[in-house]
Amino acid sequence: MCRKSFRFLALTVAVTATLVCADEFKARAQSEDPLSGDLIIRALRQMEALAPNADEYWSLLMASVDGSINKGNYEKGIIVAQEGRRYAEQNFAPNDRRANAILNRLALLYKHTNRYADSALLYTEAYQGSMTAFGEAHPDTLANLMGIGSVRALEGFQAEAEDLLAKAVRIGRERLGEEHEMTLTSLNQLGWFYEAQGRYGEAEPLFVKAYEVRIRVLGKTHEHTLISLNNLAALYHSQKRYDKAEPLYRKALELRRDTLGAGHYDTLLSHLNLATLYLHQQRYADAEALSSEALIQAVQNLGADHPLTLAVANGLAGALDHQGRYQEAEELFRRVMTAKLRFLGERHPSTLVALNNVAAHLHQQGRHEEAKALYEQAEVGLLEQLGPLHPDTLITQLSMAGNEVGLQQPEAAAKRLLDMEKHLLTWLGTELHTTASAAARRGLVFSQANYQFFAISLALRYPDFEPAQELAALAALRFKGVQAEEEALLARLARRGREPEAAKLAAEIAANRSRLSRAFHEGGEDIDSLKDVLEAKELALAKVSRRYNRSLQVRSASLEELRQSLADDTVLVEFRRYEPFEFERLESGLPRWAAIVIARSDVLKVVDLGLVGPTLPLIRSLLGSDDTTAAQPLYDRLVAPIARWIVNRETVILAPDGDLHLVPFHRLADPDGRLWAERDQLVRVVQTGRDLIRPSSSEGGGGLLALGGVDFTAGEKPAPVGQGHDESDPFLSRGQAEALRASTGEIFRGGFKALKESKEEVESIWRRFRIIHRNEPAVMWTERKASEARLKALESPPRVLHLATHGFYRPRVRPTERPMLLSGVALAGANQALKGDVEDGVLYALEAQGLNLEGTELVVLSACKTAQGEIDHSEGVYGLVRAFRTAGARNVLVSLRPVGDASARRFMDRFYRHWLEETPDDLTRALRETQRDYLDEGNRKDWVPFVLIGTGTSS
Repeated sequence: MCRKSFRFLALTVAVTATLVCADEFKARAQSEDPLSGDLIIRALRQMEALAPNADEYWSLLMASVDGSINKGNYEKGIIVAQEGRRYAEQNFAPNDRRANAILNRLALLYKHTNRYADSALLYTEAYQGSMTAFGEAHPDTLANLMGIGSVRALEGFQAEAEDLLAKAVRIGRERLGEEHEMTLTSLNQLGWFYEAQGRYGEAEPLFVKAYEVRIRVLGKTHEHTLISLNNLAALYHSQKRYDKAEPLYRKALELRRDTLGAGHYDTLLSHLNLATLYLHQQRYADAEALSSEALIQAVQNLGADHPLTLAVANGLAGALDHQGRYQEAEELFRRVMTAKLRFLGERHPSTLVALNNVAAHLHQQGRHEEAKALYEQAEVGLLEQLGPLHPDTLITQLSMAGNEVGLQQPEAAAKRLLDMEKHLLTWLGTELHTTASAAARRGLVFSQANYQFFAISLALRYPDFEPAQELAALAALRFKGVQAEEEALLARLARRGREPEAAKLAAEIAANRSRLSRAFHEGGEDIDSLKDVLEAKELALAKVSRRYNRSLQVRSASLEELRQSLADDTVLVEFRRYEPFEFERLESGLPRWAAIVIARSDVLKVVDLGLVGPTLPLIRSLLGSDDTTAAQPLYDRLVAPIARWIVNRETVILAPDGDLHLVPFHRLADPDGRLWAERDQLVRVVQTGRDLIRPSSSEGGGGLLALGGVDFTAGEKPAPVGQGHDESDPFLSRGQAEALRASTGEIFRGGFKALKESKEEVESIWRRFRIIHRNEPAVMWTERKASEARLKALESPPRVLHLATHGFYRPRVRPTERPMLLSGVALAGANQALKGDVEDGVLYALEAQGLNLEGTELVVLSACKTAQGEIDHSEGVYGLVRAFRTAGARNVLVSLRPVGDASARRFMDRFYRHWLEETPDDLTRALRETQRDYLDEGNRKDWVPFVLIGTGTSS
């Protein structure tokens, strides 16, 4: 009883504080400053007459100017600054720092009041004066140079602004040093410029550098250090990296509150930032409580019209809106919009965001016509001020499309999305090529997933509207696996070595990947530091390639080209995990599966397959055991809803998404209990539909390279021969306690078991290949020759690469681990490598990306769990398949689960016989015939683990 009463009291206090705060904000917003310009000037002249000396008067005048700036009372500040300029011209020499300072303040005030031309003239005058008096490296000169750059950016001259701000950074670094405060300020200014343009990847290293130096030089509580801390948190927030932003915001708020007080501008800014983060995390009650507290302080200390007060009020309105308190929210939204229109003007980016917020509120209330006018006004201004690539512009346009659906105008919505797509892909390409953090790159595509969710949802709402179906198909074609596509492009450019700089970076990347992989299982070196070095090299390579490839390669993918690549008897099913877009609420629902069915001419259909959640235990059941109980329920969920469009097709091409990459589709059973592998249909599995239209490599691989019978000990006392991979873990046990430990290094130190059958496996394949392809080289590496170093040193790619060895996949333990370090294969000396005695032996997926396999037709990973990896809901599986595909392989044959040594040998012998002797141009048919051999024999187990990923053909 007491606990419930206390909870009710706390809620009542919070609500009351909100209402009181809103009323005070309303009252103050309606009040006018009683001081006129004449009274201000008269007061200043009296103060001048009474001042004991010029320095005393000047200090008081500058304090008045700075106070007006800090409180957002810009018009009053302009009057005082203009009077100060008059005084300076009469009493100081032209090159006096005081004269320069008042020009700088007046220019800043003009900028705040949108008088950009006047601001630029004053900044330029101040810059020229300080250049003459003090030189280009003086802090005053750099401050004015940055002022010109910031105003030119607001005027829309982005290239000129970037040049000016970059010049300030260069001068600061060269003349003042990396640790000088003006250098750090210039880094922040250039970072702000990039962030304001949505160029987050370019902003991040600047903010990180400024913060790291300031915390070392100034200490963690210095106001400039806290500014850098807040900037970095805000950037992570913009990138939707909320897990990184929140602790930094909290730290900044705590330190500012302790050192500056609750009512200080910087403290209130930290309140606002954290409350906005809560809003975006859908923690609406937390956002409301924090916004209410901040708004009370802001009104009292800054005034109701201060831009920060308005921003806090806007955040509070958002929190109220999401909690269904629509009337209160709308009143606040409109007061913020009115105040910003009055003080900032109708074209200021902050005003435009306020217009969008009111429009979104009306949209959610079903008042679509009212919302339309405000959306249009916001869009015009955002295009003019920020451009078509900026995230704020794109968000507004997506909301406008949702409002058009509310107006029953699907044609307009589809056209808007189609127009948006090229801009979104361009922005995404820039970020992928400029963001250093691999984790951030992984999250980029998903951070913009609302576009795809919208396209799929629109197609489902209007199933007979062909443009909506086409839009959804195009979104899947161009956005799915887009980062993998760009990684493969970079690897291809580096392999070809036509640009010396790219080739040099590629070699450095390969060396750094090896070093990171060794550190991963040996320990000793700082893995995070090594990861940072590697990511810097990868980013440098991306920038080199960017000079020759100005946009994402996927932009050239055409839906018509995809359809024409399909034979008349073939159908493509592009699976997609999506969150249904609620057009009226501008929100997404629980994750669901969709299938986009595409045929050459007669079918283009988007079909909802139901919730993702119920399918996951079915997938785990089918993946992890020989029990087929889940085979029919999974078929009912994933295949039955689209059966009418695929049942009579000779070939079905499946492009899985998310967890569906782990579905053994050949094991799914129809209502009659017949497995898909038993049907006459040929089932191919690709990563995306783009695989079907990707041009073949101009460089074809030659011959066979087969590795097996690997000596994992390489000099140590031989380990006992194991019974194969059928056991639960491929590593020797050091006792049950150690086996249960999560540390990869400790598990690995048990050692890999010898695989007796794998040598016979590769010998059989080698003999068969030599007989059938007498004109091609066939090479076999066994025992110590089957080494990682030799594989990495391949100069010419083989047509077929066969690895019969141990594979592994381990779920992530450390949050900072790169997922491509979680899977790999063991090669010669692997057990010694795990102890740190030799440099190679374990080939991680991270390293396999750098192999020279361009033109390789088939990679076979005859090992355990080689299809597994970390699932990303926009990029598929981070693991060995992705790695070997990035390295250039067209097709990869892998296993979904553990497979025995002897059973792997028998399966591969049959597969190669069918492929090389019966279906030399069709790997998929060879795999199907192999599966049927087992089924005809009544063996419904040993054929199950293997899947082929790729087009399944030689081209």
